[in-house]
Amino acid sequence: MADSLPLVIGLGAVVLAVAASMAIGRWYWSRRVRAWCHDHTFELIDWYGAWFYEGPRRFWRSENQHVFKIEVRDRDGLVRSGYLTFGGYWNPFSRSVEVRWDGGDSAD
Repeated sequence: MADSLPLVIGLGAVVLAVAASMAIGRWYWSRRVRAWCHDHTFELIDWYGAWFYEGPRRFWRSENQHVFKIEVRDRDGLVRSGYLTFGGYWNPFSRSVEVRWDGGDSAD
C-alpha cells in the first residue's frame, strides 16, 4: 500500500488538473458566448459546444474554430437558434466570429 501511495497521489493530481482545465474552459466559453449575445442585444436562452458533426462546415472545421449551438431571444421577443463560430480556419489567433442561423441567413 505504501508503495502505491505516490501513484495514487499522481493519478489524483492528473484527474484534478483535467477537471480544473475543463471547468476553466467552460467558464471561458460561457463568457465569450454571453458577451457576444450582449453585444448583439440578444438574451441567451441556451447554448452548448457543438460536436464535430454539427453545424456549419461540419467535419471540415479546424482545431482553431470553436462552434456552439445557441438559442437566443431578440429585442422583439422572437426566439432564434443557430451556430456561433469563434476563430478562423488557419489562424489560431483570429478574433473572427460568425453566426449561422437555422433557416439559412448568416451574420457576423
